[in-house]
Amino acid sequence: LTLDELCGDMMVSEALDAMMMPAEISLRMWVDRRIGGEFTVSEIEHGVLLFRMRRSAEEIAKQKEEKEEAKERFFADLPEDRYTPDEERLRWSLLDFLDSMEGRRQPTLSLAGGDRNVKKCRYRLLPRGSPVTFKEWIERRMGREIELIMDATGQMVFGIRGTVDADAAARKRKREDREFGDHKGKEKGKGKGKGKNDHGK
Repeated sequence: LTLDELCGDMMVSEALDAMMMPAEISLRMWVDRRIGGEFTVSEIEHGVLLFRMRRSAEEIAKQKEEKEEAKERFFADLPEDRYTPDEERLRWSLLDFLDSMEGRRQPTLSLAGGDRNVKKCRYRLLPRGSPVTFKEWIERRMGREIELIMDATGQMVFGIRGTVDADAAARKRKREDREFGDHKGKEKGKGKGKGKNDHGK
């Protein structure tokens, strides 16, 4: 696929919009730095960029299978009737985070992941490169205490089981999206045709 063909794909285009990459970061730069092990980018005639997968479908399927096996080994090594010390620390950091969010906005995994204490405890248990995701660990080890529900925007809202109001979260997200869209529209209208920068100079 060429760069134009890739960007013309609806799913790719939507993903790029959602990532909101800075203007100085090109798609080629992101591919090279983030998923260079899976794709190659080469320049053909007239500066056209060509994207190719490095691995075959069989190789990718094998890697996925190996990851699933590693994930199951991880959980199989954990005690069934108690938490390990690292798990206990992560569990309490999540419960403390939920307490700190009470009466404020709906807690999401993204917000929890940015909490300093949660982040520290998380990476002690699930270091970078772990076959187990944060969400999977919560579901399989804290599922009796905590529930996760996906809201209208794909964010994972979570809380003590029985307390998560998925409908309220969805409504709030939709309202925030509308307000943000209205604000962006007004900002565009202010600068349109005036030749001013963001500071009005």
